[in-house]
Amino acid sequence: MKLRLHDDLSCSSNSVKPTGVDEEDGADDDDDEDDDEDDEEDDGVDDKNEEKEDVEHEDEDTVIFKKNCTMYIQENESWQELAVGDLCITCPNNNGDGGARIIMTTDSGDFVVEDTLTRHSTMKKECYAATWTSPKSELVVATSYQVVFSSSSDLDEFETAFSKASAYCI
Repeated sequence: MKLRLHDDLSCSSNSVKPTGVDEEDGADDDDDEDDDEDDEEDDGVDDKNEEKEDVEHEDEDTVIFKKNCTMYIQENESWQELAVGDLCITCPNNNGDGGARIIMTTDSGDFVVEDTLTRHSTMKKECYAATWTSPKSELVVATSYQVVFSSSSDLDEFETAFSKASAYCI
């Protein structure tokens, strides 16, 4: 899964490079112009791949928040630490596909949590912590999460992004 960057943020549930980063070993952009001319002479295979990349790019999510924090999950009335790492809030670029999500990855890049927000998602904040509960469905039991940031300004930014993402959802 790829996530489109917003204000130079990056986050992923797998391994994602920031957009604009060339996958080659740092080749100059001038070389790319020559490559484009060569592609026009090819049999059109590269053109099909470029069209596919454009379609995939439309499906990328936009990261609207990314900060380092500690995440906890509520189990039997107590909070158990899940991980320390990057917490991202993403919104899909095309309105009809999916919802806003909260994604947590460890500092080493391991995927921890992906929680989908709804219009009815709410959060509470206290000190440097934010708490929210994912609504239960027929197949999933309601889950409560808590994230603790290193500053109140980080928490305020999270609250703003959470509200924006929740309002975006259907």
